[in-house]
Amino acid sequence: MSAPRNRQAGFTLIELLVGLSLLGLMAVLIGIAVPLGINGAERTRSTSDDISQLRAVQNLLRNQISEMPPMLELEGRRERLLFSGDASQMRFPAYPVQARGLGGAGEAVLSVHRSKSGGRLVYTFAGNERELVSGAKAIGFSYFDGDQWRERWDDPKRLPRLVRITVNPQTGGPAWPELLIAPMTEPLPR
Repeated sequence: MSAPRNRQAGFTLIELLVGLSLLGLMAVLIGIAVPLGINGAERTRSTSDDISQLRAVQNLLRNQISEMPPMLELEGRRERLLFSGDASQMRFPAYPVQARGLGGAGEAVLSVHRSKSGGRLVYTFAGNERELVSGAKAIGFSYFDGDQWRERWDDPKRLPRLVRITVNPQTGGPAWPELLIAPMTEPLPR
């Protein structure tokens, strides 16, 4: 026959201390991981918003320039295209953004404004300004005539074959791919 055991079931003090230490360590790790996860989700949402805004701006520019009605104006006795541009400003005829052809075309201006906080790309139509890009390292326009890229376009008889818009963001901003846009090429009669 075996001797009866008088030992009671339960945890020893050492087992209890090890369990509490592990529980405390898990609480600390969870306390660190939750804010990191929240910050990561916030950064992801911010990046997604930046990319959505970038696409909206590029679509606006692409639509306004590619669908630009090539219009003529009288300059004395000569007809001249309503289009001119240099590295920091471009003037062209465009339809209102909201109406898309209703109400007739007007003059749109894309201009680069520089300051200590970076460059801004501003779109102006019918006296209303809209900031499209802010805080960029550099913004510029150039024009392709079939042979080479030019910093200035003032040919009164034809439009450039391509318009290039480059935006170099500040460090950490969303990258802009080079935007190449082909405007309509045949002027409409007055």
